[in-house]
This record gives sequence, C-alpha cells and structure tokens, in this order.
Amino acid sequence: MDDKILDQKLENLKQSYNKMPLLSDPEAIISAVKKSSRKRYRPVPFIAYAASLAGVALISVILAMFFMESSKENESRQPSDTPPKQVEENPEPAPAYEIKNFEELEIYFSKKEQETENLAGIVNFSGTELAAGVQAAIGTAKQENLTGEPLLQKIASLKAEIDRLLTAPVKYKPEYGQDNQQKFEGKFVEYLEQLRRFLPLYNDRISQMEALISRENISQDFHERLAILNKGGVSVSNKELDRYLQGIKQNGYHFVDRGEGMLSVDIDYETLSKEAADSSSANIKDYLELKKSEPVLADGALLTSWEEMGEQLIDYEQLMQGMEDGPLKQELKSDYKKFYGIFLQGLPNTPVVSEEGTIKIEVREAWQHVLSNYPDTETAKFIEQYYNKLEKASFTAERDSDTKELPIPELK
Repeated sequence: MDDKILDQKLENLKQSYNKMPLLSDPEAIISAVKKSSRKRYRPVPFIAYAASLAGVALISVILAMFFMESSKENESRQPSDTPPKQVEENPEPAPAYEIKNFEELEIYFSKKEQETENLAGIVNFSGTELAAGVQAAIGTAKQENLTGEPLLQKIASLKAEIDRLLTAPVKYKPEYGQDNQQKFEGKFVEYLEQLRRFLPLYNDRISQMEALISRENISQDFHERLAILNKGGVSVSNKELDRYLQGIKQNGYHFVDRGEGMLSVDIDYETLSKEAADSSSANIKDYLELKKSEPVLADGALLTSWEEMGEQLIDYEQLMQGMEDGPLKQELKSDYKKFYGIFLQGLPNTPVVSEEGTIKIEVREAWQHVLSNYPDTETAKFIEQYYNKLEKASFTAERDSDTKELPIPELK
C-alpha cells in the first residue's frame, strides 16, 4: 500500500474519533429503552366485551328501578289537592278595529241607511225611529270625548248596533238546508226578530200607502184588491208605492184585513211555511204551521174566538214537548205566555170581564172546553187553578187585574 494513502486514512480515522462525545446522551438512551420495553398489542377476546356490557346494563336497570320507586313515594306524599301546573296560554291578540273614528262611523251609518232604504222599500228611512235612535246614540258618544282603546270600543259597539238595528230583514233570511238544524234555527229566530223590528215601520206608513193605492188602477173590491196586492208584481205608477210594495214582498210581509175594510201589514207565515217545505228542520215546519193559524190580534182586540185560542195554547204545549231546548223553543215559550195571558185576562178592546164585572159566559165556556178535552195538559191544570179561584168568587173580577198573579205553567 502506498504510504501516502495509508497516512491519509489514519488521519481521517483520527478526526472521526475526535468528533465522538465524551459522555453518553441520556435522552437517547431513555428513548431506546422505551422502544425496547413496549409491549405488543394483543386483541381483547369478544366474550370480555360482552360481559362488560351486560354488567353495565344490569347496573342501569337497577338504578332506574330505584329512581322510579323513589318518584312514586314522593308523589304519594304530596297532597291530592295540589293544583296541576297551569300551561301558560298565549295572550289573545288585540282586536282589529274596522272603524277607528267617528267620521268613518258616520260614513258607514249613511251607507247602511241607503242600503236598507233600497232593500226595505221605505223612502226616507233616515226619518224612521230606528235610524233616528242610532243617530242620537252616535251624537251622545261623540260628546263623551273618549280617546284610545275606550274610543275604539265605543265605535265598535255602535257599529254593531247599526248592523243589528238597521239591516233589512231580507239580509237576515237564512238559506234553507245550508246549516245543521240547531244553527239554522238560531238564524231563523234572528230573522223573525228582525221581521218584528221592522214591522211597525211599514204600518206607520200604511195610511199614506192606502191613499196611493186607491189612486191606482186596482180593483175597488177590498178583498179582491187585498189578494192582488199580496200576489205581487202589481204595476203602479207611483215610485214610492212601488218600492213599498216590493219591500213588503221581498222582506217577508203581506197585507191583512185589520177590520172595517182597512189594510195592515203582518209577517207572511204562509209564504215562509211554503219556503220551509224542503227544510231539514221539522221544528221550523211545525212552528210555521202553528203561526199560520195563530190568534189574530189588531188594535188591542182579539179577532179569533176564545175557543180557538184555547186550542192554540194546547198546540203550543204539545209542540214544545217534543222539541229540544234552543232559540226556536224559547220563541214558542214567549208566544205561549203572551197568548196564555190574553186567554185568561183578555185585551183592552176584547176584555174577559163583562160590564157587570163578571167573567163573560163565552170565556168561561172556552176555559171549560180546555179542561174537559185536555185535562192532562199543563195548560189545563193551571187554568183549572184560576177557574176554581174565580168560581169561589162567583166569577167576579176586575178588568185591569195584574197578569203577574196568573198561574202560568213553566213548560219544559
């Protein structure tokens, strides 16, 4: 080997030796020891996992049963009258007011007046007592100087009165077969109430209308003229009369003979009964059949015989016996009480007491007719009480006796 090459290798070896650390590196040694001491991963058998899960489940069941028993004991210790927690309800939204000031209300009032004048056929409807009463109520409310919510509530109340009082009856007329029986009967009673509310408005103008009718080319025979007017479609030259006749027919009225060849307006139960023929409400049909033959009253006088009135009372009682409570039954009760009072105490122009101060013979006979033919009715039982009381007094009575003293049956 060449000496130079040997010397060079020895020199390189020496330099490498000099670069070696004098002490060992502790971190390197520890790291090496850890690596050498690591255990190899061994998978846990499946049975061990299953056993662990079963143990956890068993402990959970035991704890759950413990807490359930504790809860039952706590509930049993609480007093039974402890009120349940109230669920907080959402507050109702504030009402949305359709009309917000008197100016808008008066505009609505004027439009309602005009609409009703056209539908009812009553010219100058604003001059009627109904319209004048509402107008006065609006004026009074304006003087109260209300503001804010009280003002809005007052205006809403007045609007409701305008709708209730100033709506033509035809707008209340329900459509047959559109609602269930109870709902329809409620609407029908509202219609009857509106018919009665507007009836005086037509009779207030009957004298004026009769004068106009006499100028038209209609039969001069009273009863024939009455039939022609009720048939409808009469061609007349006077526009006010034409509107009046159309309003009567359209809203559910007809002309009747009030005696001495004079006309009067009344509710047309005959036509209403025909219209209700297809109604699903048997109560409505029976009610209208009864109203068709109800006692005729005019100018404080009874135009029906006393015996017929007694029969009518029995018909009312029998009809109400099979009827469920509702608006229509209340209507019948009201009619019954009115006719019952008339049957026992008469009317100003058809009294039951004679000039001699005793009950008239024909009245006593009508009472006896009810007692003999319908002894098991409530009507007969209460009339008998009154009859026996008067009989003990030899049927003497005062003309203006108080109707509150009458024994009136409370029909259910």
